Amino acid sequence: MKTGFLLFVLFILTSCKKEEKVVLKEDFVFTTTTKSERVLSLKFQNDTVFVAWDFPKHEMVYYFLLNEIEKDSINFFLSNLDYTKYKSEYYQQSLQDGGLNQFEFNSPFKRILVYGHDKLDEIKDLKAFSHYLIEMYFSRRKIGLRSVVYFEGQEVYKNKDIDFGNVDRFILPDIPYDSLK
Repeated sequence: MKTGFLLFVLFILTSCKKEEKVVLKEDFVFTTTTKSERVLSLKFQNDTVFVAWDFPKHEMVYYFLLNEIEKDSINFFLSNLDYTKYKSEYYQQSLQDGGLNQFEFNSPFKRILVYGHDKLDEIKDLKAFSHYLIEMYFSRRKIGLRSVVYFEGQEVYKNKDIDFGNVDRFILPDIPYDSLK
């Protein structure tokens, strides 16, 4: 009887399948300019996204958790994107007022900057990934009471220890008012 009970308990314990939590295949940073000429930086780390606007000028950092569908979609892009094959920079010289996107991958380290080149076949997967990340973030945008805009699930991150990578290309120099005369 004892043996039967122990076998039953052992069977129950071994047959219970623990569902594994989906995490991102790797951490990375995505920085982009928005239609309102602001700089948006998103740092993806495990299942958390850290958000900064106009960093480092404004030091406020937010965060939100990715849902399972978002993690699966991002992992799909990461699995199908061989970022080591890309050049470090795609810069469309003749373009003015184009969108600027930058990826920073950590393992192995690779920074890819894209300005314009919407039709360049070589980077179509990279552009699709950037469009997905932008749409994923802005789909959380909601308008609350008194027309206050907020992002669903986003909270203030109290620590200032998040590295958003090199955003130097996104920082516009201050132009003294006197020089505009």
